[in-house]
Formats: sequence, structure tokens, C-alpha cells
Amino acid sequence: MDPGHNMTGGLYPDADRVRSILSGEYSHFQTSDLTDRFFRWEEFHTTNLTIPATEEGNLPQVVLKYYSAAERDSLIRGKCQELYDATTNPVGHIERLDQQLSSYIQCEWRPQICLDDFVSRVVAVLQRLPRETTALPDNLDNVPRPYFSDDNKTSQSLHANRYIPGNVIRFAAYQVMVQAQEGFTDRELQDALNGTGELIHTCVTLEGDGVGDPVIWIVVRAYLWSFWQRARLLYLSCFLLQSMNRGFDHDSESAYWSRNFQVSPGLSLRAFTEETAALKKRPNMCGWMFELLRGDPKCTGLDFDLLHHRFSEAFRDKTPRCRADREAACSGNTWRDCLRFDRTESANQTAHDQTTQHTPDNEERLVWNETSYLSVDGARAVSIELTDHELKYCEASSRTMAISHVWSHGQGGRPDVGIHRCLHDRYVRLAKSLGCDSYWIDSACIPSDDELRREAIRYINDVFYKSKCVLVCDKDIMDLDASDLTTARQESLVAAVLFCDWNIRAWTMLEALKGRGHISILCKDNRIIEFADVLRHVCDYGRIDLAVFSLLLPHTIPWRKEGMQKLKSDVFANDIHLEIVGSWLSHRPASRKYDDVVIWSLCLGQQSQRARHPDQLWEKQSQVRTGFLMSSAPRLSTPGRSWAPSTTFAFSDDVNENIKGVHRPFDSSFTAIATVEPEGIWARWWVHEIEQGRLSKLLGY
Repeated sequence: MDPGHNMTGGLYPDADRVRSILSGEYSHFQTSDLTDRFFRWEEFHTTNLTIPATEEGNLPQVVLKYYSAAERDSLIRGKCQELYDATTNPVGHIERLDQQLSSYIQCEWRPQICLDDFVSRVVAVLQRLPRETTALPDNLDNVPRPYFSDDNKTSQSLHANRYIPGNVIRFAAYQVMVQAQEGFTDRELQDALNGTGELIHTCVTLEGDGVGDPVIWIVVRAYLWSFWQRARLLYLSCFLLQSMNRGFDHDSESAYWSRNFQVSPGLSLRAFTEETAALKKRPNMCGWMFELLRGDPKCTGLDFDLLHHRFSEAFRDKTPRCRADREAACSGNTWRDCLRFDRTESANQTAHDQTTQHTPDNEERLVWNETSYLSVDGARAVSIELTDHELKYCEASSRTMAISHVWSHGQGGRPDVGIHRCLHDRYVRLAKSLGCDSYWIDSACIPSDDELRREAIRYINDVFYKSKCVLVCDKDIMDLDASDLTTARQESLVAAVLFCDWNIRAWTMLEALKGRGHISILCKDNRIIEFADVLRHVCDYGRIDLAVFSLLLPHTIPWRKEGMQKLKSDVFANDIHLEIVGSWLSHRPASRKYDDVVIWSLCLGQQSQRARHPDQLWEKQSQVRTGFLMSSAPRLSTPGRSWAPSTTFAFSDDVNENIKGVHRPFDSSFTAIATVEPEGIWARWWVHEIEQGRLSKLLGY
């Protein structure tokens, strides 16, 4: 059966059940001074303590009491025991489990819609969840038959997996509130996820300590896991909705992460994710890109099955470009094994427009008119009106179509070498269809001369930010049929963009970042598709287990809407932090030496004073987050800067370096700030003592 098909019968609650849960928590929004919702997970860290009134007659006081480590452990063990006791009798065990877990969350909903509409929207969200959660690797043979829906003792027939916990319905209700642009406080949902993770972890501990019957713990963990994984999808979906409604907020990236915990005896959440993510990987999926994806903290605990299925629908039997033999994708062990990252240059102008008649062996090339180029002040673009047998130029503007492509796909070159007539004609047609009077592509607008090249790069931010359209031209995307954009096909487009060559290069990331308010992708038959529309549709109507992977494309999610009226791209010079950009570039190489530093600098809005050497970049910094420095990136040898990364690319040139031994920099928003001074950096550093035996176990020796 197609895993992308939405099966709503049997596995999802009907409107009556949703209504029965939400009706007691529903209060129609009547006055503007009321909050839109109340959502709170039972606190495992603190409790309210009432102090009696004094003899002077003062009123009793309520203070916050923090549990000690021993008190917290005892409390959580007690909660697990309650869940265990609710499960010992198989008759009605699911209802008792659900009642117990539901008691840990207090809710009140005050939407500006009637209860009927509220319920129908919640049901619609639930129907976008996967039919099944990822099965935990537990042996179910000894679990008694009454705990299953049929005689097949499988994870799919275990009542604990088939039942939709009431708290999942509450998470879905929360998403409906976010969908109505009511705002989002991640801590409210995060507490519930972290608390449930603690419960699962403690269940594993109690089982290992010999407390109770292991069979009962298997059922309890399965039920808690069925809530946790679905709730995590809804949690990330709330972030995606807020990003689409208000613009991407890079400061919240670390909130996407999940705490690690034991899901089964001897198996952590991260290890479980790595194992299950690869189960349905397609042979033609780039191994290196897949390793980067499943190792990203945002993907911890996610279900990859639908992502693999949509990738397969997009590329089916397409041979990979990862290896020279093209028989299978690269192993993913090292970036040097992947041709998409290493040795990516291709002969200039080997690409042609396949929709028009042309003679590839002797096709005319349009070279630049240097006089025309030099006569234009500022950023240049190819003029549609002026160009005849030579490329002629005008100033790039809001009527320019900016083309973002990968050189290894054959459209690379320089103005003096020229571009094929068929490519020029294609971009003229496309630009006119968008109401543009010019187009920009690096092979026609960035000269070979060093001084002119530096000048052209200085304007690249303005070109992409001010352009009417940023057109993504990727060879694989251009083979995809977008004539009938069903929801499933739009999900496939998201999967394709996630894994395409365009998404793994440094220059294209910069171009997307600066033009992310108006990115389009070029598909089969030169069909232009606005990517923001695809993201919006998948976000609102697609399967949630696919949609949340869009969060790994932050550079394609539009700007905050309040900034779109501003004209210059340097207004966003401080809109994104050095550490965030550095983490996005950590696995995206650039071909020329120090180009990554130039790109890093341009991403920060440093056009006129952009750095061309890592020393220059760090000279401009007064502070840096210490968490960003915890990576495998090579360092400078300059006195006083041995702490500073010399490149954004976190992987060395060692061909034997395995991805498992590489530490990429990630979002470090909540780590300490270090002050950058000529003689070094100054910061508060926290130290954790690790016993030698524990260290040996962690490192595997």
C-alpha cells in the first residue's frame, strides 16, 4: 500500500471522540483580554508549597519548591508505576492508560471559532499524521493476546500503537490555534515532550532493575512512544506553521532539538533514529546527504518512511551522480567519496535547453559586449531588449530574474566565453513570462578579471534580494513533471529540493538566503513553480511526517513579512547571526579557496567590507557563541586566533575521515557568549567531569 495514502478509518479518532475530549476544555473567545489557550504539562521539577498564615494574621503564602534529584526520581518512578498499574489487566488497559497520561496535561481552548469548526479542524490535522508510529524493537511474542487487536502479534496490531492518545488530540488542537496565527510558545509543548521522554527512559530503567513484569513495561512504553513520536511531529509542525505565517525565525532552531533518552533497553532515541531512518532508503539516494540529514538534531525521533517514498516517486530509476560508475549512490562514509561534493566542476556550457531545436556540437555562443558591461554602474544583468548577437547589459533591478544554478550541471562559464544561444533564449522567454526586462546568471555577469569579479560579487546580495524572481535551475529538479500539482507531487518536490545538488552548495545557499522571499524552481518543460506556494501547501495540507523536513530548508522559507517593504538587502545585515550561517554552511562546500569565507561574510550583509580571508572575518567580530566553536572545523594559526575556525566547512581533506567522527557546528543560541579580543577570547567555560570508565564506553575502547 502507498504509505502516502491517508487512511482515516479505524486508526484515527472520529469527530465524536475529539469532541468528547475538547468540549470540556473549550471556552469560546469573547473578549480580547483573554488568552487564546492554556496548556500546561504537570511539572516534574517544582511544586507549589503553601506556607501557613503567621500569628500577625498575614495571608498564607504560596512559594515554589524545587525538587531535589532524589525527589524528582521518586516522583517520576511513581508516575511510571501508575502507568504500569493501569496496564496489568488487559481489559480496558488502553482507556486507563489514556486517562492516566491525560491527567498530566491541563488545557483550556479559547479559539475564535465555534466548537464544531474547532473539532473539524483538529480531526483534519490528525488525519495528516502517519497511520502508524515507528515500531520499537521489542520482542512481542510473550505479550498476551488480549493486548492485540488480532492474532498477529505485530507492532501494528498492538492496541497501544493503534490507539490515538488523548494528548495527541490536544497537541493537534494546539496546532489548530497556531494555524489561526494565534502565536506559539514552544516551552508549553516542549515540557510535555521532555516529560514523556523521561517517563519512557524511567520505564526502561525500572524494567532493567527487575521491577515488575517486562511484558507490561513493553506495552506501557509502546503507548508512551505512540504519543511521543506523534506529538514531536505536531510540535515541529507548529514551528513550520509559525515560520510560514510570520517568516523564518532562525533564533528558534535549537528548540527543534529533542533530548536523548532510552526508548528500549540498550537503545537510545538517537541510535534508534539512525537505525530506522535507513530502513527504506533508496539505492539512488546520495549516501552523504542522507548521513547529514539523519545526523541533524532536528531529525531526531522522526519517521523517514514517507520521505524515502516521495524521493523514490520523484527520481524512481534515475541513476545517481555520487559515483563515477553511477551504479549506486555513494556510501556516505566520507564526503570525498561523493562526486556531488568533491570534483564537482564540469566543462563550461555543456548544458542545452532540451525544449528547443539546437545543434549541440556547433551551437552559437553569445559572448559579452565588454563596453556595454563597463558602461553600467552597480550590479549588471543581461538586458533582454538590448542583447542581439552579443550579451548587453543593464542595471539589475526589481525586474530582474536571478538564476541560481550549480556549475557542475553544465551552465557554468564566464562572459568572455559566452553562453549557448538556446540557454539565452530560454531565459529570455522565462523572464518575459514573469514580466522581467533582464536576467542575471553568474556565467554571463561575473567576469574572469579579478577586479571585475570582486566588484560583481560585492553586488550579489542586492541582485538576489531585489530581483523579481530567484529561479532555481537544478538538473534533477528540471526533470520533474509539475503539470499536475497534487499534494503528493508537491511533497515529492520538497523531498527533491532537499536532496538535490543545488541544496548542497555554498553559493546557492547564499543566493537562496538573500532571495528567499521569491524563490521559484524550474521543472520539466520549463515550467516555473513558486517554491513558497509548494511549502505553504505541504505545510497546510500535506502529510506532517513529510512537511516537517521543510525545516531543514530554512534558507528557502520567506523573510519576516514586516521587512519585505525595505529595498536594500543590507537592512538584514544583523537579521541572521554568524553562528547560524556558519552552521548552515558547515556541510556546503565552495570550489575556490576562501570562497566560503566570502560567502559567510556576504550572508551577514557585509557587502562593501566583506572578508576575503578568515582573519579579516574574525577581525570584525566582537563576540562569538562558545557552542559554535565546539566543532571539527580546522583553526587559524594566527596568534590570538587559534580558537577561530578557518573555514565554515567542518570536514577535513582526509579521505579516510568518517562522518561519525566529525562534529558539525550547530545552532548555539543558548550557549555562553565569548568576547573576542586581539590576544584571544574570554568566556565562562563549563566543565563536566567524566569518569575514565564512562569515557572509554562512550568512545568505544
